[in-house]
Amino acid sequence: MPFPTIEPTVPALVRSSAARFGEKPFLIADGKVLNYLDLDARSSRLARALLAAGIGKGDHVGILMPNSVEWAVAWFATTRIGAVGRAVAAARTRVTSAPRRAASSATAAPILPDERFPT
Repeated sequence: MPFPTIEPTVPALVRSSAARFGEKPFLIADGKVLNYLDLDARSSRLARALLAAGIGKGDHVGILMPNSVEWAVAWFATTRIGAVGRAVAAARTRVTSAPRRAASSATAAPILPDERFPT
């Protein structure tokens, strides 16, 4: 079996999967369906917003939300720009609408969800 012809990166995988599978479901969670085209469009839009806010390769972005379509969009968006999506346990954490910052040994970046970054 030959090696795939795409460059093995998250953005390339998302784009090629969107082209190949289109409106087929990628994820179904809590009654919401995210198809491959929507995953590509929504994660790309969020990735651009993160880049515009100065978040980039190597930054850590906390994702504070339950397993959901929005969580998947947030994770793919952060990895599309070379950032590290870090799941933050939501069960013991109170979520507010105010922007939050997460500290890591390397960088500090917003915790999603954040009203500046719609998923």
